[in-house]
Amino acid sequence: MKLEVQIGVSAELIEQLNTGRLDVVFAKRPLGTSKGRLVWREPLVWAAADSFDLVPGAALPLALYRERSVSREAALAALGDNDLTWEIVYTSPSLTGVRAAALAGLAVTPLPSQRADRGLAHSRCGSGAAAAS
Repeated sequence: MKLEVQIGVSAELIEQLNTGRLDVVFAKRPLGTSKGRLVWREPLVWAAADSFDLVPGAALPLALYRERSVSREAALAALGDNDLTWEIVYTSPSLTGVRAAALAGLAVTPLPSQRADRGLAHSRCGSGAAAAS
């Protein structure tokens, strides 16, 4: 038996599963998707450094995963539900990267609730960014 582990964006891993390149995938899926077996559910929260201050009149700076990310799409959908002006200022392929940007005070980022801990203030994401499962 050979074990190969890959880390990547959920959509890409699911594509590899569908083509037979991978046998098992643990991935996020958009709310409302029923394919696969639900293992856990965790809400997304908006997280920023405890010291983060939004400059009045300025666009909300965002740190997001790269394109095709379930968390990115959920966050953008939630932002689309209001008139807030925003700008993507930081993109990363990893949770560690977007969390670091938030901790550094560079931006606000959507995180799984359990990862918005020490040094980060947080609030629930809007309806479009409900739980990523």
